[in-house]
Amino acid sequence: MRETVAVQQDATPALQGAPAEPLLRVEDLHVEFETAAGTLKAVESVSFSVAPGETVAIVGESGSGKSVSALAIMRLLPKRNARVPRGRILFDGRNLLDLDDTAMQKIRGHRISMIFQEPMTSLNPMMTIGYQLMEPLIIHLGLSGRDARARAEELLALVGISDPPTRLKQYPHEFSGGMRQRVMIAIGLACNPKLIIADEPTTALDVTIQAQILALMKRLSRELGIALILITHNLGIVARYADRVNVMYAGKLAETGSAEEIFHRPRHPYTMGLLHSVPRLDEDKKHKLATISGLPPNLLKAPAGCRFAERCPHALPACGAPTALQATQGGGESACHRLAEIEAGGLPWPEQDAAPANADDPGEAPVLLEVTGLQKTYGAVRAVNGVSFAIHKGETLGLVGESGCGKSTVGRIILGLTDPDTGRIAYAGTDIGNLRGRALGRVRQKLQVIFQDPFSSLNPRMTVGQIIAEPLAYYRLRPDRRARAERVAELLEQVGLPPQFAQRYPHQLSGGQRQRIGIARALAMEPDCIVCDEAVSALDVSIQGQIINLLEHLRETLGIAYLFIAHDLAVVRHISHRVAVMYLGEIVEIGTRDAIFDAPAHPYTRLLLEAVPIPDPMVEQRRHADTIKGEISAPLVNTKGCRFAPRCPLADEACRLSSPRLADDGQGRQVACFKV
Repeated sequence: MRETVAVQQDATPALQGAPAEPLLRVEDLHVEFETAAGTLKAVESVSFSVAPGETVAIVGESGSGKSVSALAIMRLLPKRNARVPRGRILFDGRNLLDLDDTAMQKIRGHRISMIFQEPMTSLNPMMTIGYQLMEPLIIHLGLSGRDARARAEELLALVGISDPPTRLKQYPHEFSGGMRQRVMIAIGLACNPKLIIADEPTTALDVTIQAQILALMKRLSRELGIALILITHNLGIVARYADRVNVMYAGKLAETGSAEEIFHRPRHPYTMGLLHSVPRLDEDKKHKLATISGLPPNLLKAPAGCRFAERCPHALPACGAPTALQATQGGGESACHRLAEIEAGGLPWPEQDAAPANADDPGEAPVLLEVTGLQKTYGAVRAVNGVSFAIHKGETLGLVGESGCGKSTVGRIILGLTDPDTGRIAYAGTDIGNLRGRALGRVRQKLQVIFQDPFSSLNPRMTVGQIIAEPLAYYRLRPDRRARAERVAELLEQVGLPPQFAQRYPHQLSGGQRQRIGIARALAMEPDCIVCDEAVSALDVSIQGQIINLLEHLRETLGIAYLFIAHDLAVVRHISHRVAVMYLGEIVEIGTRDAIFDAPAHPYTRLLLEAVPIPDPMVEQRRHADTIKGEISAPLVNTKGCRFAPRCPLADEACRLSSPRLADDGQGRQVACFKV
C-alpha cells in the first residue's frame, strides 16, 4: 500500500504543469425517475469533466440535480424507478453505464469512492470503526487481516484521529460528528481511489472541523493526484477549495467556469442571485440580503425554455425558447439568452434596499430577558458553567461556538425545556423560576422558539392551518374557530405565504416554506422574544436569505428580540447587534457585533473567525487561515484552568492552573483571557 501511494506522489508534479487529461468525462447525461405523477426529469444534458489533482465543485439549490448526478456516476440510482435514457460516463476511458454490476462493484469503493453527507447514517452502528475501514481493503486489495489493520491505523492517523489502535475498536456512536466524517474520508481514501465524490461532506460540521477536513481533502487531492468532485451549497467553501465550478439549476447546468470567473464575473442571472444571497464575514451590514424570489419549477412539468425565467429579474419573452450552453469570454459556458448583454457589462443583479437607520441599534430599550449564573451539570460533565447575559427589547444576541459548547442547552433552559442546577432567568424583571401555573404559562407564551429542523418539529398528520391554530386555541387567544382561521391567514401572509397554504401538509412544502410555518407558529403566540436554534443552517443560501430578511422585518415592525443560536458566523454578523462566544459551557467573549468581528480579543474567537471561508477566491488566496488543532473535549466538572488552554496557541502554565473570568476590556466588551 505504501508503494502505491509513493508512485502516485512521484507522479504528482506532472499535474502542476500542462493541464492533465480528464479522468472523468460526463457527456450529455440524462436521469429520469418514474413516479405516480409521471416522469420526473431530474438531470438533463449535463456534461462536465474532472482531471487528476483537480477539485470541481457542483453548486445549486436543493433539487437542482447535484446529488443525482453523483449517484449516477457511482451507479447507485434506485433500479426500481430510475433510469439513464441518454449520456455517457467515461472513467479512465470506460463507459461506466455499459458495465455490469460485478464489474462496477470492482470500481466502486476502489477506483471511485464517495463521501456521503451524513456519516452517522453511512456508518454501520453495529460494526466497529476498524471493521468498516478494513472491509474494503480486504475485499478490493486482498490484504490479510494483519495488513488491513495496519493500513487502517495509518488511515486514521492520516485524517488526524489520535490513538488509532484504540479508535479502531470503537463504534460510530463513540465518535464526534467531525471524527465520524474523518472516518468516512479515511474509508474513501482506503484503496487509493483515482476519484472521490464528496456530497455535502461538511454540512452539519462546525466551521473549525469543516476547515480541517476540507484542507485535508484538498491536500491529499494535490499530493496523490486524486480527482475531487465537491458537491455543496456553501459558496465560501467553493471559493477556498475549488478550481472549477459547475452551477446547476432545475436539473440543468446554468453556468460553468473557473472559480475566479464564477465569483468575480458571473455570466448567468442565477449565479448572480446565489452570490448576492450569501452574507459575507468580511463585509459590514449595509443592505438587506438579496433573495431569489419564487421557487424552482416542478420537474414533472419542466418549462421548455429557460428554467430560471420565472424567477429572473431580466427575463424577456425570448427566454421562453430553449436554452443551450454558450462559450463565455472567461473560458466557461453560460445557458443564458442574454449572455452578450451580461458580458458587455449590463444586467447586474438588482441592488437591495439599504437597511433601516435603526436596524443595528436597539437604542436605550429596556432589558427584556436577563440570564444570570446559569449552571447545568450532567453527571461529570458541566454543560453550562456560569453563563450570564441580557437581551434588550428589539435586540438580537448571537450565540456562537462549536457543537458541544452548550449553546442549545442554554436555549432549552431559557424556554423551560431543561431545568438549570443554579442560576436566574428574569423576563421583564420577573424571576421565571418563582412562577407557577397560569403566570408561568403567560411568560412561556411570550418566549417562543424556532427549531433547527422544521420538518421534525411540525406534526405530519396536521395541516398547516391546524398547526398554527393549535396554540391560538390552547391559550384562548382566538376562542372562535372563524377568528382562528382569519388569524392563520394573517400569519401566513406575514411570513410571505399565501393563505391557501393552510390546507397543505408539511410534506407538501419545501424546506424554506416549512421554516416559515415554524416562524408563523411562533408568531401566533404574539411573543416578545424568540429563541432561534440553528433556524437557517439547513437551508439553501437563497432561502436562507429570505428567512433572515423575514426575521429582521419582524423585529423592526413588531419589536421582537432574538437569541440567535448558530454556527454560521457570517449569518450571525449580518443579523446580530451583539455576539456572545461560548466554549465548553462558558462565555469567553461578549460584545457588540463590530467589536467581536472586526477586532476579536479572545484566541478562540480569532481562530473561529479565521476558519470561516470568504466567498471570494482572490480573498482566500491572500488569507493564511490557521485552524484550531485537536477535537473539542468534554467539559468535565473537575477541569482546572482555562478550558481552551489545551487547544490555545498562546496558553502557558498559568492558563492551565487557573480559569480566567469575564472582564471588561474597555472597548465595549468582556473577555475571559489572561492574554488580553
